[in-house]
Amino acid sequence: MPDAPDELMTVPAAAKAANVPERSLFRAVEKGRIPNTKREGVTLVALPDVLAWAERRAAAKAGAAPATATAGSACHGGSGWQPVRPRGRTHSRRRTRGGGL
Repeated sequence: MPDAPDELMTVPAAAKAANVPERSLFRAVEKGRIPNTKREGVTLVALPDVLAWAERRAAAKAGAAPATATAGSACHGGSGWQPVRPRGRTHSRRRTRGGGL
């Protein structure tokens, strides 16, 4: 843990300290949502910036509309499974040479 609140830390360490997924934090850094710097090729962030982002992220998730049910979600344990429609011919057709019978 950093001693000073503005001490920079690596993204994995900040993700662990803020209890957010590491990949989500990297994505936020890549999109410019969190100020960062690089030292010797390592991306560093300030924990207060990460915590503020995590709060905004949690608030956005809490305010998001609930997912709607998809076809087949009531059965199959809510997996969203749907039957696949066949492509092309749905029956076999016998081909003959010429116009034959």
